Amino acid sequence: MRTKNIKVFLKKNWRLIIILIVASVVLGLITFVNHYYFRTYALDLGAYTNAAYKYAHLDLASNDVFISEYQPMLGGHFDLYLIFFSPLIYFFGSYTLLIVQWCFILIGGLGVYKLFQNWFSNKTLSLCSIAYFFSFYGVFSAVSFDYHSVVVASSLVPWFFLFIRKNQLITASIVFTFCLFAQENVALGMTFISSGLAFLHRKEKKKALVLLILTGWSICYFLIVLKIVIPFFNPTDSYTGFHYSVMGDDITGFLINLFQNPFQAFKILFINHSNDPFFDGIKKETWLMLSISGGFLLFRKPIYLWMLIPILFQKLYHDSPIMWSVNYQYSIEFAPILTIGIFDVIATIKNLKISSLVSNLAVVLAIVCTIHLMDNTIFMYDKDRLRIYDAKHYQREFPIKKAYKLLELIPKNASVSAQSAFVPHLSCRDKIYQFPIIKDAEFIILSPKDNYYPIDSTQFFYIADSLYHSNLWITLIKDENFIVYRRKTIH
Repeated sequence: MRTKNIKVFLKKNWRLIIILIVASVVLGLITFVNHYYFRTYALDLGAYTNAAYKYAHLDLASNDVFISEYQPMLGGHFDLYLIFFSPLIYFFGSYTLLIVQWCFILIGGLGVYKLFQNWFSNKTLSLCSIAYFFSFYGVFSAVSFDYHSVVVASSLVPWFFLFIRKNQLITASIVFTFCLFAQENVALGMTFISSGLAFLHRKEKKKALVLLILTGWSICYFLIVLKIVIPFFNPTDSYTGFHYSVMGDDITGFLINLFQNPFQAFKILFINHSNDPFFDGIKKETWLMLSISGGFLLFRKPIYLWMLIPILFQKLYHDSPIMWSVNYQYSIEFAPILTIGIFDVIATIKNLKISSLVSNLAVVLAIVCTIHLMDNTIFMYDKDRLRIYDAKHYQREFPIKKAYKLLELIPKNASVSAQSAFVPHLSCRDKIYQFPIIKDAEFIILSPKDNYYPIDSTQFFYIADSLYHSNLWITLIKDENFIVYRRKTIH
């Protein structure tokens, strides 16, 4: 009987299963291969994994990995996911957060599919929606760069929509609250999502009321974390994450500027406000990618544009041009809203053939944008992280097997200072620092062939040479690929 049920299930859902398998393999080939080949870094995977390790050992995580002075990690971003997922460190080690992120993206895609199946009972629309979600360039750029809790929260958004749709308001509230715990700016984003949904369900009084209560809850959470919790953990007794100087010195100044100079504020969303011509065109590329991905369809249902406002503001008003770009994790929050909004609009097309055609076209356009991401973006980015079809994705400038043998030489309880690419692999210990931070490190592991961040090559070789000639350090290995020092034991 069970065998028969399985056969029926497979026959009914084979296309969904294929999409999930392809997505899991492709995204896995990006995130796990990058980690194996040392393309994950101290910032951010190393720091986050070390934080999870400390939480798992009932210790308060700090930013010691990349900051010389002591600062609790909760004084930067108030990220509770690292605490929730920390027990998994005992099972999966340095791969833990990557596995969590990968799983949640797959869960998010499944949520999109189930949402549209429940909403419209249109198989083609549902299949195209999940294919679009997985193909969206923001998903690829996020998995190509370490781990970020905002990816997990973004993957839960479709489930929030689904539970609201199914009138499972308690479950929806739990998912909503869990999203807030990713970090403080996610709470701001969820405020616009819940208020937008309240508008969509305004004729259903109970549902609309719950959504308005959730909106108020997210605003309160955002303000409490911003004004009280983060300053409590931050040595400066303040929130230091406001990086929008073009709009003001703080949130109050931002809002005043926004309402007093709306035309200038709108203009800044499209121009390079850094005064450095090197960054010209970055915002233009982001707008083009969003539009080509189908974002223009949201003008048919502007409430989805409302939901995107905090995402666009946080991205395009930021002081750092990196934030404006299509690279890294800075586009993942677009994924659920664009997917849901675009296919909600497509669902209004009454002609099923045209609806099916447009659905498939949306997926094709999403893939085209992702190919552009892999091929040639304006902002400089290591394409080897993304190009799973290129042999370079499965290679490194230094011998990988030898690198792992060197890591085995370092005792598990030893304090280590390491070049950025080695930090994530050594982060499951009490003390791990990103070189050139050394402090009380007992071992230093470097590679002259790797990126020297956060210093330049001149500084790197100067410090490495100073250590080589120092009486405090023993040189264990020094060749063209690796340098390993061990601190001398003082008797």
